Amino acid sequence: MNIVLKRCLVAACVLIINMAANVGLADSYEVTFSTARGDDDGALRQADVIARLKPDRGFIRLSRAGDDTGLYNGWATFVLSLEAMDSKGNSLALEYQPFGTWKLREWRGGEVTVKYSMLLQHDRFPNEPGDDELAVAKPYGVMWTGRALFLEGAPQKSIRVHFDAPAQWRITSPWTQFDGATSSFIAKDTNELLDSAFFAGVHDSTQTKIGGVEVRIATGPDMADESLLYKNILKTFLPEYVALFQTSDVPAPVIIGLPGSFWGGGVIGRTINLTHGGPLSAEIAPMVTHIVAHEAFHLWNSQWNFDPNARADIEWLVEGGAEYYTWLTAVRTRRFAPEAFFGEISDRRASYESALSEMTIAQAGKTKLENEQSYNLVYSGGMMMSLALDLLIRRETRGKYSLDDVMKVVHSEYTGDNGKELTERKFVGAIRKATGLRIGSFLNRYAHGSEALPLEDLLRDVGICFSNDRDNAVHAAACDFSSADELTARAHWLRLPQK
Repeated sequence: MNIVLKRCLVAACVLIINMAANVGLADSYEVTFSTARGDDDGALRQADVIARLKPDRGFIRLSRAGDDTGLYNGWATFVLSLEAMDSKGNSLALEYQPFGTWKLREWRGGEVTVKYSMLLQHDRFPNEPGDDELAVAKPYGVMWTGRALFLEGAPQKSIRVHFDAPAQWRITSPWTQFDGATSSFIAKDTNELLDSAFFAGVHDSTQTKIGGVEVRIATGPDMADESLLYKNILKTFLPEYVALFQTSDVPAPVIIGLPGSFWGGGVIGRTINLTHGGPLSAEIAPMVTHIVAHEAFHLWNSQWNFDPNARADIEWLVEGGAEYYTWLTAVRTRRFAPEAFFGEISDRRASYESALSEMTIAQAGKTKLENEQSYNLVYSGGMMMSLALDLLIRRETRGKYSLDDVMKVVHSEYTGDNGKELTERKFVGAIRKATGLRIGSFLNRYAHGSEALPLEDLLRDVGICFSNDRDNAVHAAACDFSSADELTARAHWLRLPQK
């Protein structure tokens, strides 16, 4: 065959393959970082994006979770410029609709090209729980959440993202590298694109497998100690969570650790973000351990399918359950002493019972971050509810079953594409399936009522008693005269050596 003809055929095949690949990549984004006008902190706080999207019935949005920010227009507050063109290159008029939605008034179908610029100012605005779940800029790089950067149209699969970043930068993200490229990625679908975070900049990045779970860790310069601590924490907790849920089938998590003005952590999809408010120390390490372990637990329960109209009633199970198993696992693995756990129970009980005068645990799920009372009921109240259910199940089944068995059933039945959605009623059903117990009235009484959980009675089963100190504060501690049965029950619950 003629060599020239052969080369042409090869080139044509490559072109056809690339065209086919591009057809499969329904949406695509090209991102360029630059210095925003007027900024003088050395960070590249502007992102210029060219997005090719299929609008959702004529709308494009930058609104996912944006109502949590405290900003009137959510993420759209930081849009510097925006223009759209149809597939023929004709400009489309844009009509803004709060909050973070634009209507393409002249769109008649097909793909559109959207060019827009975003300012990274998120970390300069006060917001709870903090900039751990927002975009953060540093002189050496930027951390963005997908939901704060990428406009979305109709839900798509196989979405391509390409970064035009400075030569010395690297990108760490939860997405799959595209064809081995270091700056191009494929997100599985729109949810994975938006419910994720990435770090672009000069940083250390490692990848390892722990307990059958692939883990990527990215930290800023001079954070080798923090990176090692993350790895050691995950070596403790991930195998325990894998054993609890009986599966390591979770999306590979990415941990991004950066210095900041406060200590905090958050999870977006499978990205765990940590903000370090100071140097690592022996006093700080337990707090970091708690944050990492709590967010790692969400790698499992964030996969649960909830009925969106009924989730608020059991939001305590998501956050409070993570709090409970973080502490329980820390004691079971000897990471924390049992006495520290008992002290935490004292503090959480006080926070929960104080907030209970304002609303119920179930009601708090609707406004968990809007006020301190809701937060305390979801997190501390949810932890106390999980503790109470665990001890109640152990009591009623004479130690044969526990909340661990319930977690296995919930995860097995409400994860995946089987169409099942978790509600409080179905959670009660999962408890019955796992243990044979009917506890609907218990949940109705304590999750929907203002009566405090019977913690003193239930904890007495495992030899833990409450007492008042000189300031009349209530503390939980091992009972002075625990019976042999109580000691055995406590050892079984915490997996402690029996004396």
